[in-house]
This record gives sequence, C-alpha cells and structure tokens, in this order.
Amino acid sequence: MNSFLVLIKKEWWEWKNMILWITGIYLFLMLLILVPITRISNDLNFDDLEAGMSEIEIDWGDEIKNHSQLSQLPLNTIGSSGVGVPIKVAYGIGLIIGIHFIQGLLLFIALFYFADSIFGERMDSSTLFIRSQPLNDHSVLLSKIVSGFSGIILTSLMLSVIFLLYIKLVVWIFGFHQLELYEELKNGVQVFDLYVDMGVYQFVTLLWYSPFLLFLMWVSASVKKKPLIVGLGSPILLAIVLIIVFNNSTMIEQLFGVLGDIKGIALEQLLIHENMTETVGKLEIFDSFFKYIFSLRSFVSVLIAGVFYFLALHSYRRNIPTS
Repeated sequence: MNSFLVLIKKEWWEWKNMILWITGIYLFLMLLILVPITRISNDLNFDDLEAGMSEIEIDWGDEIKNHSQLSQLPLNTIGSSGVGVPIKVAYGIGLIIGIHFIQGLLLFIALFYFADSIFGERMDSSTLFIRSQPLNDHSVLLSKIVSGFSGIILTSLMLSVIFLLYIKLVVWIFGFHQLELYEELKNGVQVFDLYVDMGVYQFVTLLWYSPFLLFLMWVSASVKKKPLIVGLGSPILLAIVLIIVFNNSTMIEQLFGVLGDIKGIALEQLLIHENMTETVGKLEIFDSFFKYIFSLRSFVSVLIAGVFYFLALHSYRRNIPTS
C-alpha cells in the first residue's frame, strides 16, 4: 500500500505543473473577462433592469423543448409572487454550462495524460529503473489510472469552485446582490447538491470513456513515437476504412455516440417541478447520476477497458524502446 501511494505521489510530481498551469491560465482568463464586465456594469441602469424583469423569456433550445418531461415550460419566468421555477432552472442550467465547460476541457486534457502516461517514461528510460525496483507492474499501471481519474475529477471540482466564486464576484460587480430578485434566485437552487451531481456526472463520463482512455495507455506503451496522434488517428482511420469498404458506420457511431449518450443522461436527470408557475424553496436541478455507475453501459465499458489494460500491461513488460 505504501509503495502504491509513493507511485501516486510520483504521478502528482510529474503532472502538478500542468495542473497549476491549467488553473493559472483559467484564473487569468476569468480575471481578464472582468475588464469588460466592469465597463458594462458602469453603464447599467437598475431601474430599467428591474422594470424588464417581469418580461424575461427564455429560449430553452429544441432539445429541452422536445424533451417529454420539459416540454411544458412556460415562457413567462417571473410572476407577481416572486421568482418562479423556470428562472431558477435557467439559473441552475447557467451554472451547469460553466461547470460542464470545465469538465469538457479537462476530459480533453485526459487524452494527453493517458497518451503520455507510459511513453514519457519509456522515452527517458525511467521505465527500466522503475521495473528494477520491488514494485508490482499492476501497481505501476493502476497508479497511473487512479491518478488520471482522481486528478481530472479533483481538478474539475477545484475549478468549479473557482467558477462559482467568480459568479458571486460578477454579481457583486454588477450590483445584483442589491436586488431582492437575486437573493431569491441565489437561495432558490440547491447549489451544493448540483455541485455533487456534476462531480458524479464526470465520474460516469470517465467511466464510459475508459475503453478509449485505456486504449491510449496501450498505445503509450507500444508505439515508438507520437502516441497521441496514433491513439486518436488510428481508430478514426479504421472507422473511415470500414465505412468505405464495408459501408458500415457502426464503429464511428460507437466512437462518437457516447458524446450524445453522456448529454442524454443529463437531460434525463433534469428535474422540473410539477407546477412550473409555482414559487418553491430550494430547487433540485438533477435527480441522481449514481445509478449510471452501476449500469450495463458502465459494466461493458469497464470490461472493454480491462482488455486494453492487459494489452497495455503486456506491452509495458516488453520494454519496447522509443525511436
């Protein structure tokens, strides 16, 4: 157990600069956006803002409008009794979009991590040193998988907290905190529950993408150069060949279909109060994503990922040199 923790720490020391750079760039861009926000806030007229609040309409988009559970959303978002459910949902969806952008960015970075997870050590021959130590090969590879998954999720949660604090800062700059409307809105959504739901949602995303991530690890242990290009290009090239030769698009649908499935479970778990015109207390935006962790899709994903894991283990033990 101690050796496994040492391996986790090793991964942290090797990748901490990237995490710090990502966080730093994210903070810089967020602070940069504050410049135009401050300029806009200076020209804001609160009388016009409050007068127009009762006429706000939300364009929910075709996917939400056509969803069986969400198709009855009224356009009028604020009634005389205060903040109605629709505008609370809109506020929650705004938070979801910001957090989801962070998660998508870090999922993209996960491709780089797994594509370089073994290749980097092979390139500087540190694999030979590690394998000369009293360490189990399974511990080495599992430490990379655990570090990759936990690192992506924890970094995502950290950046999401920064995003939520940033929203509060923007509200303060605009002076929205002085409005009774914002106080009702802020207290009308279960933000912590939403935050936890998005964390579980990302774990499910990583679980469903695990076959491809472990495929990248296998590529990282096998190729002599450019693992990311080979890992991304080879399945796409194979899919194109299958379409041209056999007129079969199954593989390309499987490769990119998971994107739609991930988006679909978010819509499926989006909760809307039965009476959309009613003003309620704390609104829960999502139901629960925990059931997807134990779904058939997750089981099949882990099974396929296991196949690629043992392929990566086989290549790792061969100590294939890089060019």
